[in-house]
Amino acid sequence: MAQRRYPRTARLDEVVLEVLASELERLDDPRLDLVTLTGVDVSSDLSHYHDYDTARRIDAATAAAIERAEWENLGPDQACGFLAVAGLLAETSRRRLAPQRLALCNSGDTAGGRDRVVGYGAWMVAEQAVAA
Repeated sequence: MAQRRYPRTARLDEVVLEVLASELERLDDPRLDLVTLTGVDVSSDLSHYHDYDTARRIDAATAAAIERAEWENLGPDQACGFLAVAGLLAETSRRRLAPQRLALCNSGDTAGGRDRVVGYGAWMVAEQAVAA
């Protein structure tokens, strides 16, 4: 079954694609002349194979770090794809964008037992609200 794509996810992928393309161009390296970027999908599971309550604690702390754009506080124990997430957070901070949580759960909430679960989260990236 194909994964359903949402407009916000597609826009995030477009923004990351734009940034990557401009950074590759900026490098001005002839070895990159034949590189074509055709799409971007930033994705990572969160914690892996902890019991339900431990995973919820770890994932809540990871979610808070993501929402504060504290990319330097992410590591392999927080998200298996932490480098991709950290890179995205660094760029969103530079562009004054803010991650906003859409969902946070784990496989114990969705698909089975609670003795060894995998954490999941979803965020969108948007312009930061301007204080009045």
